[in-house]
Amino acid sequence: MPGENEIDYPVMCEELSARVAELEAELLEEQEKNAVLVQQVVDGEDKIANSDVEAFSDVIDPGDKEFFRNRMVENREETTALLNRMRLRKTIPVEEVIAKAKPLHNRAASGDPAPKASDESATRLRNRAQEIVKKDGCGYSVAFRRAESEFAKGKGE
Repeated sequence: MPGENEIDYPVMCEELSARVAELEAELLEEQEKNAVLVQQVVDGEDKIANSDVEAFSDVIDPGDKEFFRNRMVENREETTALLNRMRLRKTIPVEEVIAKAKPLHNRAASGDPAPKASDESATRLRNRAQEIVKKDGCGYSVAFRRAESEFAKGKGE
């Protein structure tokens, strides 16, 4: 037997090894419990997501159910809000939407966009623009603008 100040290393190693084995066994038991709990949570999430998807079956096409189920698991709040908006849009009859819609422009109801100048003044304006093209050698659009300004000032008439 060792003295007071002596340490019996083999005995101490055996005690430590036994304690490590006990701790490893406890850790394994806790990991198994954790795995069971994680599986229960996953099953619960799947059950909730499936019931949510079924609740929105009037909005979700059968081919899209898996996509929306995964979205429910990832972010339930945003997906539910999106599906509620889709449901709202789907419940409004198409006839009602069409009846409320106003055309942007109705050609039959509107008059001419601008009053037409007489055909004579249009012909004179075109002829003057052609004269300016021949005289100055500029492009027709430039000559037409010059002829317009002349007519606006009263020269060309």
